[in-house]
Amino acid sequence: ILTHGYWLLDGLILFILKGIRFGRKGSSYDWVIIKPDAVGDFFIGLPYLQAFCRHQFSAGKKVCVIGNEAWISVAKNNLSDAYCLPVDRLALYKNPWYRGQILIKISDLKAE
Repeated sequence: ILTHGYWLLDGLILFILKGIRFGRKGSSYDWVIIKPDAVGDFFIGLPYLQAFCRHQFSAGKKVCVIGNEAWISVAKNNLSDAYCLPVDRLALYKNPWYRGQILIKISDLKAE
């Protein structure tokens, strides 16, 4: 239940950062997929993620995958055209400073 509150707060922070950081240069991505899941959950969803990314790449869209550092190297090998950003899952939930830094990186991706 605690993690659901985080995502609500994260959405508010990203909305505020978008207004504050308007006009700042950064990479522009059409899709940002955030999956801080465990390794097993990643492998269950990998075929769907590959199909989604293939479809988006063929349409000329850019995709960024933000994921658990335990499996992000596998994602880089299987999703060669996607930008992959690793996050420490434990620190993401336990360390507010680390979480804030990740939110700033997400806002720099300039995804809608």
